[in-house]
Amino acid sequence: DRTERYFIRAIKLDPDCIDAYYLLGRFYLDKQWYDYSAATFLEILRRRPNDVASFDALIQASHELGKFYIEDGHYDQAIVIFQEILRVKSSYPVHQSLLLAKQRKAEAAAASEDARKKALEEKLIAQIAQPDVPPVAPAAEPTPDASPAEPTPEAQETPAATPTPAIQAVQLRNAPAALANADILDMIKQRGFHHPND
Repeated sequence: DRTERYFIRAIKLDPDCIDAYYLLGRFYLDKQWYDYSAATFLEILRRRPNDVASFDALIQASHELGKFYIEDGHYDQAIVIFQEILRVKSSYPVHQSLLLAKQRKAEAAAASEDARKKALEEKLIAQIAQPDVPPVAPAAEPTPDASPAEPTPEAQETPAATPTPAIQAVQLRNAPAALANADILDMIKQRGFHHPND
């Protein structure tokens, strides 16, 4: 985007121009590139720790990023962001978003458990309806010294337990931001940013 290029060019010409950083951060916020926006406001706070407008904009960008994660189904990431925001600034909308993220996470877990139970019940009903088919036994763990055997069709039907994935960064643009989400949270923790009016 041309506007973004102008702000970046202004920052390259004068790296101490806080206004250019601020306008770039607001531009990213308006474009809904929340990770870029938060990284830009963090850079302002590194250069000018008591900048109230940048602190408020950082909180807003982080809150919007958390809401994006809720809509995208990344509830754990949203919860972490909301909890970190609430550690430095109490906010009713952030509390509401945190409760929504926890509620949606619980609903998703319950729906997943219900789907698993229903699939198991259907499999058992199918086995009862066909008495000549042996019941499906859980697949045994192979020992390291045993040679791998050809899996049986019954073992192939058994779904493997998948471990819970670790929290991964969700990239909102094609190019990586200057800071990852974890860096944003670490910066808030390390610097102990507090709202100047608190």
